[in-house]
Amino acid sequence: MGGESGVTPTDFGFSGRAEYLLIGDRTASFNPFNEYEQFTSLHAKQDILVIGGGADYSQAGSNDLIAHTADIQYNSVGGLALYGAYLGTYRSIHTNQGVPPGHYYDAGFVVQAAYIFNQHFEPFVRYDWTKFDPSSTIAIAGLNTHLLQELTAGANYYVYGQKLKLTVDGSWLPNGSPADADSLGVLRDSGRYEFVLRTQLQIAI
Repeated sequence: MGGESGVTPTDFGFSGRAEYLLIGDRTASFNPFNEYEQFTSLHAKQDILVIGGGADYSQAGSNDLIAHTADIQYNSVGGLALYGAYLGTYRSIHTNQGVPPGHYYDAGFVVQAAYIFNQHFEPFVRYDWTKFDPSSTIAIAGLNTHLLQELTAGANYYVYGQKLKLTVDGSWLPNGSPADADSLGVLRDSGRYEFVLRTQLQIAI
């Protein structure tokens, strides 16, 4: 867990997840639960619609954290891929570990749409929204830091399927970010807009 959560270091935890296939058929040679995790309709063999949900409980001393999500994904043989998820985190803080004692709830959601052409070129758009509990430290560190929004547009180019893929995307954060996200190229700049341009070459062996 990150220090911003107030639940660190973790003593123990457990998690679980369940999924249900609403559209599609599972066969000996096709597992839709593996296929849809790629967030793309690359090489889709049939239309599938999967809903799922999960939760994780972690404890550090007398502090508790429960992270949970509910999500849905649709993939079609025509190339369309849709994804949406709700994500929430409940924190019960009794010992100050960077966050004042109290009970906090952070909520957010993400939606994404993509369409693949000729099994190679796949433009996509994504929007995510997060609202941190305004009473916690991360939310009062600066102006407007309780609200984080990100609008992303980009494209994947599959040179050799998922084994060799090039991704280029740009993200706009109209409220800035309350914390650094080094892996995403996002810098902390609360209350001011930020634009991030990323290029990634993925090679899987």
